[in-house]
Amino acid sequence: MQVTKFDTNSLRSICNIMGDTDEGLTGSEISQLLNQLNIQDPEPYMNKRNRLFEALSLKQNQDKCGNNIIDFLKKSMDPIRYTNNLEGFENFKIKLNLVLTLRGYELLDNGEIKKITKVNTINEAQKKADRLKSKLNDRNVHSDILYFCKAELVVNNYFHTVFEATKSVADKIRMKSGVNLDGSELVDLVFGIKKPILIIII
Repeated sequence: MQVTKFDTNSLRSICNIMGDTDEGLTGSEISQLLNQLNIQDPEPYMNKRNRLFEALSLKQNQDKCGNNIIDFLKKSMDPIRYTNNLEGFENFKIKLNLVLTLRGYELLDNGEIKKITKVNTINEAQKKADRLKSKLNDRNVHSDILYFCKAELVVNNYFHTVFEATKSVADKIRMKSGVNLDGSELVDLVFGIKKPILIIII
């Protein structure tokens, strides 16, 4: 299937995400991925965002299609690369899908990209978020959960709203208990049978 060329704004947004200074790919990762896909790296000494943009833009102009942009995203978002950084994978996926869904594509949990009916505006995503928030309000859901009914989450799917809300529970336990642990260690210490720090009253 031939993929239509990505417009400059979309490609720039993708490169800004993948080349983010703090959370993006490292310079060596970019080199490795471009090499694996036989994409020329014309400006290896540029900052990561501009470097990626120049390389991918040149490639799609040469090929007259956006297939190599899709291939780059699939290769860089291969879940096997994130076995020790699941949160990083989810953050990337949410941000990328906010761009991709506006262009008629969706990045899946397995790293594949599928064609979808595109979302035309951020407002559509916001309406979807508002509908979810309304339903949760009807069920008297805690206000902490409603905080995560954001367009950038639900434009992908509702799973990510739940995922982010679930992570907030540990934050709330740490805040109330003063214990700086995570996962089962946090729960076992804070709600331990012998000397619980917090007690849930139902």
